Parts: sequence; structure tokens; C-alpha cells
Amino acid sequence: MSSFTDLEYEILDEVYFVSSYYDILANVAAEEAAFKASLRNLIEQEFMYQLAYEAASEDYERCEQPDWNDFERYHYVASKKGLLAHNS
Repeated sequence: MSSFTDLEYEILDEVYFVSSYYDILANVAAEEAAFKASLRNLIEQEFMYQLAYEAASEDYERCEQPDWNDFERYHYVASKKGLLAHNS
């Protein structure tokens, strides 16, 4: 079982479906620096994925190598691992 901070738990609440950086930030009570640190931690632990929109496929694709410098440009979604940990 994973131990989430309150902010990480709130973020996972927001990413059951694909959500933009700004939509998630608007719905959690956090300063942006803490929010980015929590996003990074959740991605590093594979509890969520960073996604980029691909025009060719008209869909979101998982970023194999997350972009730690430009969080704002991406969308996010919980992984199966993240959903299971969030609900246990």
C-alpha cells in the first residue's frame, strides 16, 4: 500500500480521466511549486502518466520520458497502479 500526501491524494482524485495541468491545478488547493513536486513524485512512482496530444492519431500518447521542465504543456491520467493504490 502506498502512503500519499493529502495533495497527492487530491491530484489522483482529479486524474481518473485525462485532465490538463491547469484543470488539475485549479481543482486542488496547492501552490504551484508544491503541485509540480507532487506531480513529479506521482509520475516517478508510476501512479500517473504524462500525456501529449498527437494530432496524427487524434489522441493522447503516454510520454515515455516525462518532460520535467514543461509540466504545463501536458495532460495527465492515473495509471492502473495509481487507481488501485488510491482506492485501497
